Amino acid sequence: MKNKQKFFLFVLVVIVTFSVFLIKPLKQTTPSINNDIPKVVTVSPSTNYLIDQFEYSGKNGIDALTLLKQKTSVELATSGIVISISGREVDSNQHEFWSFYINGEPAQVGPASYITKDNDIINWKIEKY
Repeated sequence: MKNKQKFFLFVLVVIVTFSVFLIKPLKQTTPSINNDIPKVVTVSPSTNYLIDQFEYSGKNGIDALTLLKQKTSVELATSGIVISISGREVDSNQHEFWSFYINGEPAQVGPASYITKDNDIINWKIEKY
């Protein structure tokens, strides 16, 4: 019985030792959070990759749609609904649409009607219906 306990203890020590050596390099390669890096990324209209999300900060007195148009390329349907952001057009065959969030909450008004504040975070996401 004591041999089984010794063997189990040995295996446990080996596992813990290897875990420390395997996890430590991973921690070193993980980028650290730097408060100097902006939390909002603006995608340029000339970017050649497609996005499924777009986020930007509000600006006192300016509506969310105007800010979106200042930040990137935007295409609207004749109804006024946003159908393309930064070249990423919704696919109606896939039942996609651009949804509009204010500070993490679904918007209760359209982006042209929402007057932003400096502390607002505006987020657009591709979603499906």
